Amino acid sequence: MYLVIVVMLAYQYVHPVRRRSALPARFREEIMRTDRGDTPLTYSPAAPRDSARTVFLFVHGYGGNREHWHSLMTALHRRGHDSVAVAMPGQDASGIAAVGFGSTESEIIMQAAETVRNAYPPGIKLVVVGVSLGGASSWIAAGRRPELFDAVVTESAYANLDQTSRRYVALKLPSAAFVLEPIVVLGQRIAGITPSQWHPIDYAARYRGGPRVLIHCENDELVTRDVTDQLARAAAAEVYVAKQTAHARWIESDLPDYVKQLDRVAKRLTPPDSARGPQSPRSQTEASGTSLPPRVESTR
Repeated sequence: MYLVIVVMLAYQYVHPVRRRSALPARFREEIMRTDRGDTPLTYSPAAPRDSARTVFLFVHGYGGNREHWHSLMTALHRRGHDSVAVAMPGQDASGIAAVGFGSTESEIIMQAAETVRNAYPPGIKLVVVGVSLGGASSWIAAGRRPELFDAVVTESAYANLDQTSRRYVALKLPSAAFVLEPIVVLGQRIAGITPSQWHPIDYAARYRGGPRVLIHCENDELVTRDVTDQLARAAAAEVYVAKQTAHARWIESDLPDYVKQLDRVAKRLTPPDSARGPQSPRSQTEASGTSLPPRVESTR
C-alpha cells in the first residue's frame, strides 16, 4: 500500500493541480507552438509596441500561473515597458503534460525569448524575470543561451535542485521527511531528469550579460539567505532584499517596489542618450570594460 501511495503522490508532484490564468481586458494571448506542446503567452496591453525599448519576459513558479504577473505587467505598461508572461510546463494552460524541474522549463523560456525578439525591431532589450522554479529555470536558460537575454532578475530562485528538494520535504513534514523524500526522487525520475544536470548555480556562472539581480525574500524558509548568496556569487549578481516577505510573495507584499526595481533595470539597459542599435549583452559588457560587482546588496 505504501508503494502505491508513493507512486500516486510522485505522479501528482510532477503533474500538480493546474490553475489556469484568466485573460484581463486589453491583454492578448498568443499560442507558441513547440515540439513538446503548445505554450500560451500573455502579452501586456498594446504589445508589441514599436515605442517599447525594454520587454520583460515573466516566468511563474511551481504551482503558479501567468496570472501571478498581471498586476506587475499592468504597472510596467504604464511606465512604457512591454511584457510577456509564459505558461510553464505541466501548469496553467500549457500543452506540455509534466513539470520538468528546469529542463523543459528552460527550453520553453529560450523559445519564448526568441518569439518575443522576433516580434520587435532589432535592438530591443529583453529582461527575463522568474520566481522560484521559474527563477531557477531562468538562470538555466540564460546559461544555455546567454545571447537571448539582456538581463536576468529572479525572486526566490534556488541554487541546487537536490538541496532544495530536501529542504522542501523537511518543511512539509519535519518529523517524517524520510516518508516524503522517495516521492520527490521518484517524481524526478518520472519527469525524466537527472537532478545533478539541472542545478541553476552551474548555469548562472555561465551568464555574464547585462544586469543580474537576485531578489531575496527576507522571510523565505525554502530559499534561505545562504542559498541566495551561493547563487549570487556564481552569477556575480546583485542581491536585493525584500523585507518582511515570504517565499515568492514580493508582488503581494510590495508591488510598487517591484515595479521600481524593474524600471531601474530597464533604465540601466536603455539610458536616455543610448542608441537602439542591436548589441548583445556580452558585447555591451566588454565594450564598457566593466562588470557588475560580485555582490551589491540593497534593501527597501
